[in-house]
Amino acid sequence: MEDLKLHKKQITKFGFYGLLKNLRFFEPYMLIYFLTSGINLFYIGILFSIREIIVYIFEIPSGVIADRYGKKTELVICFLFYIASFVIFFIGREFYIFVIAMILYALGEAFRSGTHKSMIMAFLDQHDIKDSKTKVYGLTRSYSLIGSMIASLVSIILVLWLPEIRYLFLVAIIPYLIDLILIISYPKSLNERKDVDFSFKAFIKHNIDSIKYTFKEKKVRSAIFNSASYQATFKSIKDYIQPIIVTMSLSFVLFNALDQDQHTKIFYWINLCIYLFN
Repeated sequence: MEDLKLHKKQITKFGFYGLLKNLRFFEPYMLIYFLTSGINLFYIGILFSIREIIVYIFEIPSGVIADRYGKKTELVICFLFYIASFVIFFIGREFYIFVIAMILYALGEAFRSGTHKSMIMAFLDQHDIKDSKTKVYGLTRSYSLIGSMIASLVSIILVLWLPEIRYLFLVAIIPYLIDLILIISYPKSLNERKDVDFSFKAFIKHNIDSIKYTFKEKKVRSAIFNSASYQATFKSIKDYIQPIIVTMSLSFVLFNALDQDQHTKIFYWINLCIYLFN
């Protein structure tokens, strides 16, 4: 068994991937951004629905791509989707533009989901340090939580300092570009590519076989539906509770004596608190 210290550099890279990935400064304010762009709650609900539908539709195809054409390859594509979506969110003003941005964002989510975790496990297996899986994965998760903390604290400063909320999407591109470069620097052995050339027929066949397996195996099917129902309920409540609580909070008589700028700052602080405690 190899010493874990010999692979400290790569394990640190795994950790920084999670930290940078969670620097989504715009996330606590996405719903507010849509509202200030003139999108009503009904259409915002459609945007969030599109995101979740795309993520679930592409969960299996993205897994097929990772297995057959390489995990590194998939993560690179994933971050290109993310960056493209951030740019479109920044320049977007209309609902249909936001639909395109949300589709790209959802594709990034689908391609990212589970891919990096499998790369960590593959690395530990390749170097015969499987007994350290709990320690390594716990370390990488701690980096991710640090990233979430940094994003939460920095986002409130940015949203008060930047001219408009939409600039948060541009700022978020910076850590995602760094993460993209970090992924490219991973060892080639982590790509685990089975097919050199892309075959659409083989790709479709693999997807069909995977879908059949998913619905045929009772345990797998139950796990997917249980997870999907929980996630759908949680995310719907989380997203829509924000404008309700914020609206109620801002209706207090206490705020009547404050000017518009002070209202805005309180609005952002309340929204951040809701995001942190979700």
